Amino acid sequence: MPIDIAERSPNARRNAATKRTRSGKTVCDFRGVLGQLGTLTMNRVEPSRPVKPGFEVPSSPTPIQAKVLRLLNVKIPMR
Repeated sequence: MPIDIAERSPNARRNAATKRTRSGKTVCDFRGVLGQLGTLTMNRVEPSRPVKPGFEVPSSPTPIQAKVLRLLNVKIPMR
């Protein structure tokens, strides 16, 4: 049984062409989302006084990263 190919809605075509939603927010594809998430880092802080141990601090997510993490229900671990 043949299956019809799904067609994009007019809104989806407009978003793809402009890379923006109606409200002006940036639209990106899955690779773009992965690229955004790929810039999150864990930074190692080494105090100048050797008496204090070093520690790690996660970078602060951008608004887009924060939204993706919230939608995925993922928390950034604080160490």
